[in-house]
Amino acid sequence: MQDQLELIPGRLRLTGGVKFEHNDFTGWEWQPSVRALWTPHPDHRLWAAASRAVRTLSRGEQDARINAFTAPPSPFTGNLPVLVSLFGSRQLDPEELIAYEIGYRARLSERFSVDATLFHYDYDRILNGIPGTPVLETEPWPPHLLLPINFNNAASGAKSGFELAADWRPSRQWRLRLAYSYLDSDLNRDDNGDPVYTDGSRQQVSLFSSWNPREDLDVDLWWRYVDGNETNLVSLSGPNKIDPYSSLDLRLAWRPREDLELSLVGANLLDDGHLEFVQEAYGFPVEVERSIHGQVKWSF
Repeated sequence: MQDQLELIPGRLRLTGGVKFEHNDFTGWEWQPSVRALWTPHPDHRLWAAASRAVRTLSRGEQDARINAFTAPPSPFTGNLPVLVSLFGSRQLDPEELIAYEIGYRARLSERFSVDATLFHYDYDRILNGIPGTPVLETEPWPPHLLLPINFNNAASGAKSGFELAADWRPSRQWRLRLAYSYLDSDLNRDDNGDPVYTDGSRQQVSLFSSWNPREDLDVDLWWRYVDGNETNLVSLSGPNKIDPYSSLDLRLAWRPREDLELSLVGANLLDDGHLEFVQEAYGFPVEVERSIHGQVKWSF
């Protein structure tokens, strides 16, 4: 359900709504949202929003057992191998997010515009793995120690940051877009305050250039820099650290006719490969490698 009110015609608009959902795991969930838009001038807009969202639990998070990895026998384990397993729980609640955002958009000239956004996200009931008490198992053979990792709503915290963007058209054939973003993450376990997933701040700068020297030719260049970040997701390859990296993508496109486009794209041209994120715990992180590919697009 959603409704929109013109508090001041042409100047101040308020939009409010709510989404109701029902699932078999947690029952009814409601997600309200309210947004306001103020237009003091046709070229200037100020907006703000507040909303609530939930992440519905999966079947695996409630019922599955995942045998993650094994450790060899040692004197500390009574010379028994150790099996680490993740266990779902029917007692889990959906993860919750309360989001607050405010932004400003301005067209300073026919060829130059800016956009700024400030946000704060409060997270609650974040899913986390809590180690349980080791127990002796005899099946499957051989006898081993089971170390359970139990899913629990055991973390909370906040993420805050801002984004700045500028769009400039030096000429009809050339467009430049510059962007900067800053994100500070503070997600912690509720029992001892240890950080979960990622911690600290992260910055990113990007510059996108689009040049059309002819109506049938495109030359696109995208450069970005991302600083390093720590992650607390444990992978099978050991501790993870995402180092700072720069990336450059280049795209050349030619349209011999209106309905046909031939393009050549080179991605991550500055290095052989780099790690951008850890996709899941107890897995093998995958680096993004340098690549070149061609594309044929026919519109009909």
